[in-house]
Amino acid sequence: MSLETFEKPGDLYLARVDDVNPLRPLFTGDVVADVAIPGVQDGGMAVVVAHPCSMRGKDAQLEPRALVASVVERDKIGRAAWAKGNFGLMPLPDLLEVGKLWVARLDDIGKALTADIMAGVRVACLSPFGVNLLQQRFIWRLTPTSGRLRWTRRGGGSCCAPLLRSARSGSRDPREVRRTAITR
Repeated sequence: MSLETFEKPGDLYLARVDDVNPLRPLFTGDVVADVAIPGVQDGGMAVVVAHPCSMRGKDAQLEPRALVASVVERDKIGRAAWAKGNFGLMPLPDLLEVGKLWVARLDDIGKALTADIMAGVRVACLSPFGVNLLQQRFIWRLTPTSGRLRWTRRGGGSCCAPLLRSARSGSRDPREVRRTAITR
C-alpha cells in the first residue's frame, strides 16, 4: 500500500501565516496556534481534522467542539518516505519556516472547544489538495483504507463543496453557507 504525497511543500497550503484570511470560516485543514486538546495537550498547535459537515449543526452553526490533531515540530523526513510509511503523521513542511518540518500527529486527536479554536491564531489553511491528503492519511490511520484522492479531487460533487466555496470567499456568515448549499 502506498498513499499519495506532495511534490512541493507549497502544494499543501492555501495560505500561511500573514496570508491567512482572518474572516475565513473554520475548515478542515486549518492549523491554529494555542489550542488545548483534552487528554492530549494543554496548548500548542492543532489542525482541524473534522469534516466541515460534522463540525456544523443546525443552520450551519459550529458545534461546541471540533475534532483536531496535535501539530508538532519534527526532524526532517524525506518526501518519498511519506508514500509508504509514517501513516500516523500528516506532513506539514515549511509550515512556519522554510526547511523545517511540522507534522500533525493523527493518533493525538481530541475534541477541542470551538470557541478556543476560533480565538486562536490561524497560522495556515491547507489547499484543497492538502485537505484531501490530510483526509486520506486520517482515513488510512483509522480504517486502514486508502481513500483514493482521484475521487475527491473532482470536488464539484462533494457534499462540502458549498462550504469550500464559502471558505474561499472569506464569508463567516453561516446563512451564506446555507444559501450556497441550498442553491447548488
